[in-house]
Amino acid sequence: MSHIAIDVHKKTSTMAGLDPATGEVGERKIYTTRQEMAELLETLSRPWIVAIEATRQSPAVCDWLRALDSEIHLVEPQRLSLMARLQNAKTDLKDARLMLHAMLHD
Repeated sequence: MSHIAIDVHKKTSTMAGLDPATGEVGERKIYTTRQEMAELLETLSRPWIVAIEATRQSPAVCDWLRALDSEIHLVEPQRLSLMARLQNAKTDLKDARLMLHAMLHD
């Protein structure tokens, strides 16, 4: 089982994922395309549990992930923004890490 959080944007997206074998968090930036999402997921163990911030791009990405048989959790932008205030700066990578942390710790 892989837990993945993706901060989705129009051109590129930032991913943070937990490697179930090592317990380490991996991070990666990819182009926001169906092919890159599929290639990313294929490197991880199934089932895929994915957290995505609810944004303008998220409906299309959710459709792609559903077609790949992923479990999807949408994150409210307002909640993510509140959590991000606890950090020095707001970045895509920090957003992905926050979503992953929230998903893993309910």
